[in-house]
Amino acid sequence: MTRFVTKRMKKNVSEIDLVVPLPFEEAVKYVVHVLGREGRTVDPMPVAPGPGQQTIRVIAPGGVGGMNPVLVTALVKNGG
Repeated sequence: MTRFVTKRMKKNVSEIDLVVPLPFEEAVKYVVHVLGREGRTVDPMPVAPGPGQQTIRVIAPGGVGGMNPVLVTALVKNGG
């Protein structure tokens, strides 16, 4: 039954690029801090392996009464 309902739920997916004028390590700490306030962190799956990037994932409550979990994935890259 859950699978039936899940397939019919609307999925909102969006993606943005945001340039933050911080050194890489500070940018990672900042993203972890901001996302960590909104939800609980989950182990990231590598999006694109390589040096100079870090993936942060959290599951946050969404929707009416926080009953619709939202997965937020941030890929922080070193811009040089």
